[in-house]
Amino acid sequence: MSAGECPTDDLLNRLLDGGLDSAKTASLERHIEQCPRCLAALERLTDDPKMGLERLCPETDPDPVADDSDADRAYWDRIIQLTGQRFHCASHPEEQLTPVALPEIPGYQFLRFLGQGGMGIVFEAEDLQLRRRVAIKMLGESRFQPEALGRLYREAEVIARLQHPNIVQIHRVGLWQERPFLELEIVRGGSLSMRMRGRVHGARESARLVARLARAMHFAHEQRVIHRDLKPSNVLLDTPEGSTEVSLDEITPKISDFGLAKLLDTDQERTRYGQILGTPSYSSPEQLLGAVDRIGPVSDVYSLGAILYELLTGRPPFQAVDVWQSLQQVCQVDPVSPRLLDPRIPLDLETICEKALAKETAARYPSAAALADDLERFLEDRPIAARPIGVVGRGWRWVRRNPLAASLVGLVASLLFLLVAGSLGIARYYYLQSETEQKLLSAHVELQSDLEQQNHELRESDQAKTQALADSYRALGLRSGEAGLHHLAALYFSQAANSEVSPPNTQAANSEVSPATTPGANALRARHALGQSATPVALLEHPDGVRLDDAVFHPSGGWIVSQPYDRAHRQVAYEIATNQPLAWPANWGTVHCCAWNTAGDRIVVGTSEGRLLWATFPELELLSSHQVGESIQQVALSPGGTHVAASSGRRLWLWGRELVPETTEPAPEPSGEPAWTPIDEIGAADGRRFEELLFDPSGRWLISVDSNHSLVAWSVADARPGLQTRFGSAHFDWSRIRPQFDNHGHLVCWSDFRLWRHDLETGQIIEEFESNGGYGFEVSPQDGMILVGANFRALLYSSRGVQKVKGQTTFSACWFNDGTALLGATDGDTLFRLDPVRETMTPWPLFQAEGAIRLRLSADRSLLATISSRYQLRIWQMPRDPALDVVQARIACGYETDWGKLGPGGDLLLVRRFQKNAQVHHVADGSPAGPPLSSGGELRDARWLPERGRVLTHSVQGNTSRFDIWNGLTGECLLAGGETGLIPATTEDSPHPVMAVSPTGGQVAVALHDGTGLALVSLEPGPVQCCRMEIP
Repeated sequence: MSAGECPTDDLLNRLLDGGLDSAKTASLERHIEQCPRCLAALERLTDDPKMGLERLCPETDPDPVADDSDADRAYWDRIIQLTGQRFHCASHPEEQLTPVALPEIPGYQFLRFLGQGGMGIVFEAEDLQLRRRVAIKMLGESRFQPEALGRLYREAEVIARLQHPNIVQIHRVGLWQERPFLELEIVRGGSLSMRMRGRVHGARESARLVARLARAMHFAHEQRVIHRDLKPSNVLLDTPEGSTEVSLDEITPKISDFGLAKLLDTDQERTRYGQILGTPSYSSPEQLLGAVDRIGPVSDVYSLGAILYELLTGRPPFQAVDVWQSLQQVCQVDPVSPRLLDPRIPLDLETICEKALAKETAARYPSAAALADDLERFLEDRPIAARPIGVVGRGWRWVRRNPLAASLVGLVASLLFLLVAGSLGIARYYYLQSETEQKLLSAHVELQSDLEQQNHELRESDQAKTQALADSYRALGLRSGEAGLHHLAALYFSQAANSEVSPPNTQAANSEVSPATTPGANALRARHALGQSATPVALLEHPDGVRLDDAVFHPSGGWIVSQPYDRAHRQVAYEIATNQPLAWPANWGTVHCCAWNTAGDRIVVGTSEGRLLWATFPELELLSSHQVGESIQQVALSPGGTHVAASSGRRLWLWGRELVPETTEPAPEPSGEPAWTPIDEIGAADGRRFEELLFDPSGRWLISVDSNHSLVAWSVADARPGLQTRFGSAHFDWSRIRPQFDNHGHLVCWSDFRLWRHDLETGQIIEEFESNGGYGFEVSPQDGMILVGANFRALLYSSRGVQKVKGQTTFSACWFNDGTALLGATDGDTLFRLDPVRETMTPWPLFQAEGAIRLRLSADRSLLATISSRYQLRIWQMPRDPALDVVQARIACGYETDWGKLGPGGDLLLVRRFQKNAQVHHVADGSPAGPPLSSGGELRDARWLPERGRVLTHSVQGNTSRFDIWNGLTGECLLAGGETGLIPATTEDSPHPVMAVSPTGGQVAVALHDGTGLALVSLEPGPVQCCRMEIP
């Protein structure tokens, strides 16, 4: 090539391939920098698919990474060096702004320079004719080329099509000094990239912003327009007038810069196959591969997913230092899962983000509207359409892209698995040797030494060695039983029974055999030890594999409901006898939650379709149905069955109905059921969600706890809020902490490591404690003592003060009827029995793998439910406990004159608390069966009536005696105000019953306190009839 001549295409190709010597290369580079013709020819050659991207991602090679070479890297570096083309792979691809002189276009007063991009310069100006602020975009002098002019006019045409509040609008197209310019809508809040700059935004506000952008892009797609360069710097933020620091929810986003937009309904597309468009950090793989025929609306969906990813994590999906790495990452590497960068990101939002960023176009959302719909489902706490990519799916994608590397990884993983499996097996063995078994292990070592010595001495006699082994196992069994480890004792006694040798007949005839070594004795010991250990009954797992938090037994103990930690997941009811989920009627829909009444013969059910169902149990005959329009996630039933509450998370509904007394008689026909009447609908405040619902023992208050740890007590009569306080904040996220009630019906709250007892009627704090840390609490139903779990101890709070019992780290607990408690931890395999009186903590015969985060007993204390730290629900048959045979339940009383009387059926106990009230308790566990019964005066006596659950109370008000008939199970006064002045009032204590009821329940005899006679009172409806009988 002579001086002044332009190089041929062949010579330029050799230059790109690095096939020229250094002198020739330097000469050609100097010529190309000075020659626009050669520069255009070089760009044409690099845009050729056979010379461009086929070197990076050839169609015949499924794994481009495998053919990565220095020659390829040198090729792209040469293109960047000679053409001046730059790819921005950093977090925000904005160039450094260089201020330029303000132009002087007639009709405009230019105010300031706003910025410049890859093609144009933007100024802020005032339209002097219309008196409004506008943005003027024109080409820079260095970009004044035919292709740039075409893109500017195309941008004007595209924006003119798109009249949308979230798209920057165009006012006019003008020409100044043969340079075209666009008059655009002015947006004052800057770009989204300026706001982000590595900042992490909230999940909900990020989802809401991207949903609005997706709606705008769907509108553009409907107008046959594809943006192809969506990125944070092309999203402008319109802030309210005069605002400085505002949240994303208060900002109106507007999409700008349609310079690279594609019109699907015209033939003006000039992009050649293989030409790269957009910014790699936010461009889809098909854009970076130059696959023009595959670029469409789903390409913009990918860019929206990249913007959502950066809002959530503070960084774009891919970060690279040069174009080579950027192209490789976008085309071949999956982005890091957002929850690995920030575990606080909701799983549903991570799933939406990953679906939008899928490599294959078919795997993404089919349209921007579909992406917006899923984001709005997330914001409304509804199930999303996208499904998360599992570990298997991610692995298979990687294997398809990297077969050779996958083979090597598989080989290495197999070797590591064998090594890790062996290590874990050894580690697991030592882990099972808990501190509570150290004494047993020491004894085992000592006995093993003795056994070896005996075997050495008796090595000539196999029979003697075998008997010595059986004796050693027997000794280990006795030691285990003394330590309370009955499950290990049963194992050792079984080994001893298998190893023992029957003595010969001659030896049996001539010598006495010790009862300790009598044949069959070890087998009897093994059966006895096994009878003192908890027996596993069932292992129940949620069908959806979700995290479990709690379980609720049916009053009879025959069924149990598992409750997930996330209330958005459905509860599952199991029949314990079959270990199978309860089969609901098909026409009910998808059952999400349920609750039983006290008798267990009725069930209230909430469905995902928004239906509240009332049915018999276990027949499941539908009695009534209500439609609320939203998926019901929680239901609660008052103790007397008079009120039901349901929640969808965002709303709370309350229904009431006429009283239906608890009865053991057969259930009435569906037509005889009283109807439910809606009382009120309550909405959660400030976008919060109702997390907990429960009624107090009296059934007069409904307790709700929302996602912001706010507790509110609602009056069931009129849905009026009463007590309002904080609950459940500052606790460890193993399981939920729920409000509880003590034996007097007082509400016990826990928050920020403090405990309170509240009186719901007055809203006042009765007691307050400093809990000094802790993982949760459990209130005793017998005496109201509060147990708080902590590190290596248990804390007991009562009116007498605080007790500290050292021992195992306590995380979960449940109370026995004898006043002791069963404790569990997250990192221990053995449960412990806590005795508050002796202040001791001893091992309990149950081996629970992976610890226990929740313990629940059935009403008759025959079954125990445990939830492990791996969220597995197990059911155990409780062992017979002699202590429980002697003391079945403890009920707190106030005075020595208080007494209790069993009901006609023997399952209920009426407790009289002198001068205060009477209350019905369950005999099985001592828990209240109904609220306290009081007419307002001083209680003198209380008696059972023949009908189940009916109670008669005698109280005094001033100088008048009063008789009332109650439903002791619900607290409803059935006959009120029976008053008479013939029975004089007294304030003296009477330790003996002063009242007797006739067998029919129609009359009552009252002994006068002065001992002079009796008063007979009729209990029939109407005015009280009373006569006095003198005793001679």
